[in-house]
Amino acid sequence: MIKSMTGFARSTGGLKKGHWSVEIRSLNHRYFEFSLKTPPSLYGLEDRIRELCQTRIKRGKVTVSINEGESTDSDEIVLDEKVLRFYLSAIRKIQRRLGLKGPLSMSDVLTLPRIFSVQKKALAPESLWHVVKVPLEIALSQLLESRTREGKVLSKDIVSRLGKIEGKLTGIEKRTKNFPEEYYEKLKGR
Repeated sequence: MIKSMTGFARSTGGLKKGHWSVEIRSLNHRYFEFSLKTPPSLYGLEDRIRELCQTRIKRGKVTVSINEGESTDSDEIVLDEKVLRFYLSAIRKIQRRLGLKGPLSMSDVLTLPRIFSVQKKALAPESLWHVVKVPLEIALSQLLESRTREGKVLSKDIVSRLGKIEGKLTGIEKRTKNFPEEYYEKLKGR
């Protein structure tokens, strides 16, 4: 059975509050060529991801993109005290220079830009492997199915074109069956 070298698949899976999305693209290539685009938290899994892909795909240029979704259990909100102190110092300076009085409320402080940031807790790549592996395997299966479907379409197209070529060859054979004798007679007539 003919299988196409090109294909695309996408899958998601993951934790309760977040998810990982996996996209796999494959193009025609003589050998297995692999490239991976992941967040830094998955750099340690590159070899395992490559091996899993290579067990299912023997040839082609394969690009795997893995992205982390919105927030997960590993996210944490961090107060940047240095930025907050800078703002408070600037506000007090403005109050002194302009002779302004009045307390600074908590709602005023909370509206200051960049005092909070969301940081991802560093998780060991091994703990993420089981979370990423499932959508990766699903995407690989979908990719192979898409390559098989496209291969069937290519096979039908090739068979159709071969049928047309055979029809043309039959026509050429009929037209040229007596060609050597006719050509000989033409030459003889000249």
